[in-house]
Amino acid sequence: MEYKWSIISPDATAAAQGDVILYKPVFKRRQIWALQTLSIACLFVDCIIGVGMCFSRPVHRLQAVVAPYNAGAMTLHTRGRELLYANGKVAVLHGVTMAAKPGTPNWTHIQQSLAVAIQTWHSQLIGLPLSQDAWFGKLPNSQHGGASYRHTIDALVRYCADHHVYIDLTLRWTDMGRWGKYMGRHRMPDGNSESFWRAAARRYKHYPNVLLGLFASPYGVDWHTWLYGGVCTEETASHVIAYRAVGMQELYNTVRAAGAENVVVVPGCRHGYDLFGVIHGFVVQGKNIMYETHIFPWMKHWRKAFELAAAHVPVLVGGWGGGKHDLAFATRLLAVMHEEQLSWTAVYFGQGPPWPVLIRNWQYQPTTFGNMVKKQLIATDRGSVK
Repeated sequence: MEYKWSIISPDATAAAQGDVILYKPVFKRRQIWALQTLSIACLFVDCIIGVGMCFSRPVHRLQAVVAPYNAGAMTLHTRGRELLYANGKVAVLHGVTMAAKPGTPNWTHIQQSLAVAIQTWHSQLIGLPLSQDAWFGKLPNSQHGGASYRHTIDALVRYCADHHVYIDLTLRWTDMGRWGKYMGRHRMPDGNSESFWRAAARRYKHYPNVLLGLFASPYGVDWHTWLYGGVCTEETASHVIAYRAVGMQELYNTVRAAGAENVVVVPGCRHGYDLFGVIHGFVVQGKNIMYETHIFPWMKHWRKAFELAAAHVPVLVGGWGGGKHDLAFATRLLAVMHEEQLSWTAVYFGQGPPWPVLIRNWQYQPTTFGNMVKKQLIATDRGSVK
């Protein structure tokens, strides 16, 4: 008997935990009578079995989650100060970080931008900043519990996997523990960030090309709060808000509890720039951990901010960039990153804000700084898997 499957509709009530989709077979008319007879018989047998199992048999539903990808050659792990491929060779990955704030033209163009970043710019690693409110559909005008946002991320992850490119999913926009309010770049993750990582880690744990970036840019806290959490306060236009800050150790534990063994990327303090605390005992306990720093021309002593840490732990320069007058800075930084064998992503592949940007328009013409980054990426060995 031949049949095909057709999608009816998404079940929005379960969207946050798997985006349930219902299916039905489409049959020829001459098959209907036979199917009805068979269905009645099956129902009778199923009822008898159900009684025998005290009516406790679970209902299984098809889930439109990301399909598992071959975990072979693309699996990454860390050892000492190195990021390694599955075959034990050192992985040094270069690419760009996307401008991807929900509700902006950057998000509208995100799939096309990703394709250009990989196929034309030859990126081996993509940084993708994410919003916990968009993920759960808490933003104004969100539909189906954020399913569209999650499905877009699914498509980006799969596209990278199909092209043997790695993608660093980084939580950037949080809400101080208040869903649907105050979405922005805050000092620390909050309680809702745990919910986000519980869902996202479970969703992408079968994709070895996915790195999980716990948080983009902590700032305004000491190292103890950075690691273990505490209470943060921030000012809005009208009042001061206090919220529970979740530390990096707790977020790491949340990811691992979800069953994800992916490499976890942990940012430094002071907007992700400072890794001094890492060499003074403020380290996340666990395995397959990489630390992230951000470097820009206006930062003094930027080499010291990560060089000592890079002698002991894997370091990703997950945000660096500049304008047309910063090419000398870029040349020096590229030389240091090459010398230290550091992975990096330049910012931002999109239209500002945020700044700086790597492209001028949606024809993807590079800026002066972007052209330098593009040439460097093309000159780098294109193969992600060694």
